Amino acid sequence: YSAYDASGNAAKQEVTRYADDGRASLLDYKEIINTYDDPSGAWRARGLVGTATILTYTRKGGELAGAQKVNYAGYSDWGNALLQTVEKYGTYDAGTKTLGDLVDRKIIESAYSDENRSRIGRSMVTLYGAEGEFIERQEIAYLSYDAWGNALDQNVIRRGADGGVLDIKETSDL
Repeated sequence: YSAYDASGNAAKQEVTRYADDGRASLLDYKEIINTYDDPSGAWRARGLVGTATILTYTRKGGELAGAQKVNYAGYSDWGNALLQTVEKYGTYDAGTKTLGDLVDRKIIESAYSDENRSRIGRSMVTLYGAEGEFIERQEIAYLSYDAWGNALDQNVIRRGADGGVLDIKETSDL
């Protein structure tokens, strides 16, 4: 973490990703800027992010490779995200700190089967294009977890604009 807000929450994080253990082959560098901006102030007190902006560069100080903004619209009593909007952008103006050229938007809704252990029961991910047009929806069922809270079995149904099934994936981690 490279910066904190007045409440001690992480305001900025820097992540450098490498392709190898020796750190000789750089993949990318990310800056993650968090804000805790709910009107009540309760999220800031609990360390729950309101907005996260993730800027991905080819290297520190390098060319922008991608940008996204995650807006959190609600949390459960246990601090689990219930509704998120993830927007992917093509440009970022460092001077005005604004994102531009929307690529797509995902809305992620989650329902927890065991909230105090943060285990999701079902989630729905809806993808929209830059103009707001519906692209697809994924309905994900998390069927089982191991003792450490890792999802073992999942079913994913992907649907098109007409509601018809595009494909179904069943995963099992043995």
